[in-house]
Amino acid sequence: MAQKVRRVLVPLDGSARAEEAVPYAMSVARSLDAEIHFIVVAPLPEDWPDFEIIKSMLKCHNAALKVATVNEHVRIGDPMVEIVELAYEQSADLIVMTTRGLTGKSRAEMGSVVSRVIMSSPAPVLAVKAEDLPDHPLEPYPVRHLIVPIDG
Repeated sequence: MAQKVRRVLVPLDGSARAEEAVPYAMSVARSLDAEIHFIVVAPLPEDWPDFEIIKSMLKCHNAALKVATVNEHVRIGDPMVEIVELAYEQSADLIVMTTRGLTGKSRAEMGSVVSRVIMSSPAPVLAVKAEDLPDHPLEPYPVRHLIVPIDG
């Protein structure tokens, strides 16, 4: 039996790239009557407050309110750990986040938060390839098809 999507978790880091996941989350939330939970993670206590992150979260919050109930969470620590912990705590049904698009050596050196979240998450992760759009609209993105690879 399919699980109902009630809570969608969206990590933000203050960048336009991270915000590109929001239209997908809005579309899912609107279609399935789900809540959206935004999370920002500061690696160290002295890194907070970061006004770019606050500005980004407020912009995303206001856009998402058009389609869903919205909650915000601020954490200090390792982004992957905090995202996964919040997914457990809030019983998230889906995590929507963008990829950095790194490949090869640069990806191996930096590690990928999204890769680590995918491996550790209690919920499915929709990894959105970011396009680095300078001024993308925060409107629900019409998701019409999903491709789900299976290994048989």
